[in-house]
Amino acid sequence: INGGGIFLGGWQSSGTNWVYGSVVGGDAHKGSDAGDQPDIIPIESFTSSSTNGYYDQKWRIVYEGITRANSVLKVMRNATDISADDQTRIRAEALFLRGHYHFEGVKMWNKIPYINEDVTDYNVPNDIDIWDSINRDLKFAYDNLPGTMANKGRVNKYAAGALLGKAYLFQKK
Repeated sequence: INGGGIFLGGWQSSGTNWVYGSVVGGDAHKGSDAGDQPDIIPIESFTSSSTNGYYDQKWRIVYEGITRANSVLKVMRNATDISADDQTRIRAEALFLRGHYHFEGVKMWNKIPYINEDVTDYNVPNDIDIWDSINRDLKFAYDNLPGTMANKGRVNKYAAGALLGKAYLFQKK
């Protein structure tokens, strides 16, 4: 993803969380030599600081995804040529993505700002648990998406249910 001219991709922001899961968990090693992806070494050895660029890139990709989902929700409010059924499906897809990205952020940093489509002052504190908001987004997606989609690769009811179940597991529910 290109976010305002800044490349937001690669291992540091990968959806697989290879660095933060497999490498940190000991299932994988960054490999190669010390000069290749050197910011992974302190993450892997639990000596990383908050200035490690990998964390910045992960943060950016999380909030870029949230921003894009919220943009869909805001723009759709003014649309006059979308049927009610399509509006519900599009809303469910956007809420799934917003829930997914907030979930990614919570997995990394625990308490993060929850940003919905109505936020205009982005100086949002990160002092609350946002699980209820994540659950609400994912539950709406589960309740309102069809079981199959005409276009392969689009999120459906079962993907939303699986992610909601995973969120519940992380909450020990």
